[in-house]
Amino acid sequence: MKHFWSEVSIKLQNEPVFFALVVDHSDHSPGTKGARLFATQTECFGTIGGGIMEFDLLERAKDFLKKGDAFCRLEKKVHRNIKTEEASGLFCAGEQWILFGVIASDEIIKNFVKATDKNLRIENGCWSLVPGNPDHKNIGLTRHGDGWIYEESFLNPKRIAIVGGGHCGLALSEIMHQLGFYVSVYDIRKSLTIDRNNAADDIEIVEHYSEVGAKISFPESTHVVVMTADVISDVTALNGLGQNHPYIGVMGSKAKIGKIKTQIDPNLFELLRTPIGISIGSNTPTEIAVSIAAEIISLRLF
Repeated sequence: MKHFWSEVSIKLQNEPVFFALVVDHSDHSPGTKGARLFATQTECFGTIGGGIMEFDLLERAKDFLKKGDAFCRLEKKVHRNIKTEEASGLFCAGEQWILFGVIASDEIIKNFVKATDKNLRIENGCWSLVPGNPDHKNIGLTRHGDGWIYEESFLNPKRIAIVGGGHCGLALSEIMHQLGFYVSVYDIRKSLTIDRNNAADDIEIVEHYSEVGAKISFPESTHVVVMTADVISDVTALNGLGQNHPYIGVMGSKAKIGKIKTQIDPNLFELLRTPIGISIGSNTPTEIAVSIAAEIISLRLF
């Protein structure tokens, strides 16, 4: 989320920007909550579900941007064969709410990007910054009668800490970044793999894996995947973690996990996802990363 608004802020220094956010959706909708795009007169980034629905909205955006007037609007789009203004042109079933408009000034967005503890609030088209909550309360769309409030946290609620920055850690960083997660990587080694990791938001070389747990800023929102080079390092990292993470997974064979079980708190072991990932017959680092990402998505703990 931070990256999206950072890019919008940069574009706003030179011209108005059209934006569209999917702020709510039902099952089967092609655009899901959190999907977003922005456009200028010459460029477009992101998606709200694609197809004729997105094409039509971007065609409208051209006229909005020519006028250059700031506005904000909430529209419901229904993906069925109906003959109302809510029809999206798609027939895949479901519906979604799209918040869109033109931003002409970068003042609010610039301050939001710089903030560390603020939420962005849009209430019936009026923009403001309000105090944020680490537990992400009040995030999303609230409708009341003819009015509505949308609130978004500066902090990305989708977070993952990868302990071990080897080949699997690199592959998982890239996939989770593409899925919109805030990615942190921790290792005791500075390696070529670490140097090639351009997907992680944070990379930290620690003296000892026991330090990692204390360095995770928002544990209640952070999925943890432990994939170090050996059993001792895995055990060290696990014993340094708290037990309030939504997901803790460890990569390894049954024999390896059996050794880990004897060396960590039994209560912590009960929380572990192991063997990690959905069983897809994975072997390569990328395949392993896909299986882990699929498991995290399937649990929907964010």
